[in-house]
Amino acid sequence: DNLLPKVKQTKQDVDSLWKAYQYTDELSPHIAWLNDKAVTINKVLNTNSATETEKLIERQEKIIDQLDKKRKGFLGILQKAAKLISIPKSPEFLAREVGNARKLWDDTNHMALDQLETLRGNQEAWERYEEERNELSEALVEGEKELSSIQKIYDVAKGVEDYNARVIAAAGFRKDIEQAYKTFSGTKASVQALVTDDVKGEIDDEVNELKARTYVNDQIDETLKEVDEFNKKLKDYFKDIIELEAFTKVGRARIEDLLNTKIPLSDQDKVVMTMELGDDIGAQM
Repeated sequence: DNLLPKVKQTKQDVDSLWKAYQYTDELSPHIAWLNDKAVTINKVLNTNSATETEKLIERQEKIIDQLDKKRKGFLGILQKAAKLISIPKSPEFLAREVGNARKLWDDTNHMALDQLETLRGNQEAWERYEEERNELSEALVEGEKELSSIQKIYDVAKGVEDYNARVIAAAGFRKDIEQAYKTFSGTKASVQALVTDDVKGEIDDEVNELKARTYVNDQIDETLKEVDEFNKKLKDYFKDIIELEAFTKVGRARIEDLLNTKIPLSDQDKVVMTMELGDDIGAQM
């Protein structure tokens, strides 16, 4: 009779141990399934385009959908372990296995959601990159058109008017291009976060190529500076022409006076007056 309680307790311990092993056997395939999903989720993300990112998002959404469908059954199995763990002298490994399973479940779900968020952010980054690249390209095309349209105008008034208008326009082109490049180059790091090294180099080359084209701002300024110098020289040229035309009338009158003088002049006076006229003509030239 004294052995009965001990036998009973031993039977309970064996029964508890057996149920614990039976439970872990039931839990094992679910853990294997979770581990498989965790391995898939933990793969290094590489995407070299918005299209590739979209495909990865679809894959990730399928995994999350599978986890959601598995949630009720898996958490139900974990809940089932609570009764077994509450039994006195329940095997320690049971609580440990259940705790590990719960942590694996939580970690896998968190990783899946975090990765989906990362991929969606990357997709948005590609969209911004392409949009800002197009904005910059359009701004550069407009600047290049403006550069090719700048010409010297052989009319002083029209030339100055055109120059002043283009100086104002040049400031606008510079502002648009510099702002567009700043915004565009700021998107580079986001899209490069998940690309392979070779594509990262291609993106660097594309950004540098567009940056080189922003030199059109300086080319416009340099060309306008040349036009301004030309306008000043043209103004001085026409001023000289007017002065020469006015002097020509005076000079012709003086020559007429020398040739058809009404006052008798000596040969010496004629030579002196001719030389003075020549000096005046030289000064005007």
